[in-house]
Amino acid sequence: MAPKANSSRSKRYGPQVRAEKRYYLANKVQRDLDSRAWRKRNPEKFAAIDKCWKKNHMPQINKRDRERYKNKSLASRREAYLWKRYGLSMDQYAAMFAAQGGACAVCRRPPQRISLNVDHDHVTGLIRGLLCPYCNKRVVGRHRVSTLLQNAAKYLERKTPLGLAESIIVRRRKNKGR
Repeated sequence: MAPKANSSRSKRYGPQVRAEKRYYLANKVQRDLDSRAWRKRNPEKFAAIDKCWKKNHMPQINKRDRERYKNKSLASRREAYLWKRYGLSMDQYAAMFAAQGGACAVCRRPPQRISLNVDHDHVTGLIRGLLCPYCNKRVVGRHRVSTLLQNAAKYLERKTPLGLAESIIVRRRKNKGR
């Protein structure tokens, strides 16, 4: 079946569309300001429109987010995680790592495949030091060698972290509807 000669699509191309595009480009800054002002005046309407748009575009949003995540280096992801979770910069982490001799604070072994975990007191939020994943899961737990238990006891009794001038308190995360 051949398309109609006077369809709405054929009417949208031509001088009118070019004029609209020129107007659109010439007034972009003012339109952005007007749009922001409308969103500020109508937060409920904007939230409803935004929610509907996100629902209809979820595959594109997920694809974009995966690309962004994939393009970030492991080091920048680690740095962002340390800052967001513990309020710890990479310089502070490196200072703690050097002060511990580049090894776990309990078992004294250097990290194998992954970096050392930041250990903190869950009651006070005080960062205690860096531990290997094994010691982090079982600080005193299932170790059977007395020197490891003694090191763990000394580690837990320490009040200040190694390599930092002042103590850092972990920021508590807000519960998201839990």
